[in-house]
Amino acid sequence: MRVSTSMMYQQHSSNITQSNSNYNDRATRLASQRSHLLPSDDPFAASQAVKTQHELARNEQYASARDNAIGALGLEDNALSDIFDAIQTAKTKIVQAGDGALSNEDRASLALELESLRERLYSLGNTRDSAGNYIFAGTKTDAPPFVKNNGVITYQGSDAAISQKVGESRDMAVGHIGSEVFSSGGHDIFASLDNAITALRTPVNTDDEREALRQVLDGANITMKAMINQGGRIQSEVGTNLRELDMLESSGAKQQIDLTDKFQKYVGSDSDSLVTMIGQSKMAEVAVQISMSTFQTMQSLSLFNLIR
Repeated sequence: MRVSTSMMYQQHSSNITQSNSNYNDRATRLASQRSHLLPSDDPFAASQAVKTQHELARNEQYASARDNAIGALGLEDNALSDIFDAIQTAKTKIVQAGDGALSNEDRASLALELESLRERLYSLGNTRDSAGNYIFAGTKTDAPPFVKNNGVITYQGSDAAISQKVGESRDMAVGHIGSEVFSSGGHDIFASLDNAITALRTPVNTDDEREALRQVLDGANITMKAMINQGGRIQSEVGTNLRELDMLESSGAKQQIDLTDKFQKYVGSDSDSLVTMIGQSKMAEVAVQISMSTFQTMQSLSLFNLIR
C-alpha cells in the first residue's frame, strides 16, 4: 500500500510538472504571438516562412528604392521647370535683340540679361540634392557636372544616368545627365548663349555687321527652340516615370500585405492561429489548476498522511 501510494504521489508530481511545462510553452508562444517557434514544430511551414521573409525583405528594398526614385525625379522635375523657363526667357530676349531699331547700347543691355540667364542656367545645371549630390552629373555625383574655364562652360559629368531597381523586373533611370538637358543634336545652350552675348556686345554699324549679327541670333534662336523641344521630351519622361512609380507603389503595397499574411500563417501568427493559441493557453492553465487541486486532495488523504 505504501509503495502504491508513493507511486501515486510520483505520478501526480509528474503530472504537475508536465502541466506546468505545457502551460509555460503555450504562454511563451502566445506572448510571442507565434504558434511555431521552432523549425521542428512544422518543418515545411518553417522553410516557407524563411522564403517568404526573404521576399518581404526584397519587396521592402524595392519600396525604399521607389521612395528614393520619387524624391530624385521630383527634385529633377522642379529643376527642369526652372531650366526651361530660363531658356524660354533667353529665347524671348534673342528674338527681341533681332529688332533692327535697337541701338548698340540696347543690344549691350540685352547681352547683360543673357549673361545673367547663362549664369542662372550654369547654377541650375549644378543643382544638388539634400545629400549634396549633383543631380545632373550622372554617376559622378560628387563633382560639379558643369565647370567654367576662362568663361567657357563645359559638361564634365558621366555619360550614364543613375538607375535604380524599383521592382522585381524594372530598372529605372532616376534622372538625366546634364549633357542631355543642356545640349541636343549638336546644339549647346551655353555655346549659343556665349555667341549671342559676344555678338550683341559688338557694335553694329554696317550692313555686313548687321548680317553677321542676324546669323548669330538666328543660330541662337534655333538652339533655344531645340532645347525647349528637348525639355518637353525630358519632362514628359519624368512624368511617365513618376506615374509608373505610383502604380508600382500600389502593387508593391498589395504584395506586402499578401506576403505578410503568408508569413503570419507560416509562423502561426495569423488571427486564426492566435485564437487557437488563446484557447490552448486557457486549457493548459486549467490543466495546471486541476493537477494542483488533485495533488492537494491527495495530501489531505489519511493514507497519504500515514506515508508522511
